[in-house]
Amino acid sequence: MIQKMGEQRKSKRFSSQGNLQSEIIVSVDYPELAGKNIACESVNISAQGIQIILKQHVPVDTVLDLWISVDKNQQKSFHLQAKVCWIKRTQDELNYQAGLDISVTDNKELQQWAALGLDT
Repeated sequence: MIQKMGEQRKSKRFSSQGNLQSEIIVSVDYPELAGKNIACESVNISAQGIQIILKQHVPVDTVLDLWISVDKNQQKSFHLQAKVCWIKRTQDELNYQAGLDISVTDNKELQQWAALGLDT
């Protein structure tokens, strides 16, 4: 199912375009997806979430492992866990756009993520 959601952002978004590595941890309705690698690109990031572009559909409530580098030199990477909050087709209908909630991430990693100053 593809869900469209209204504006629910809780913090400012920052443009961050780049490739991400991701792997499905849990998909309640589709347990066979666990362990599958998913190619995606970041669109923007915030203190609480990430917006991505995917080549394939991933169900809402799926939990992903993400490895993201936020600087161009890729000297600082983060290992985050994220829950798919919403997903829809892109305007060209070739890909999918999804919003991810990263609050399911380990507290230590979230603190390092917050240290980037994304909540200002």
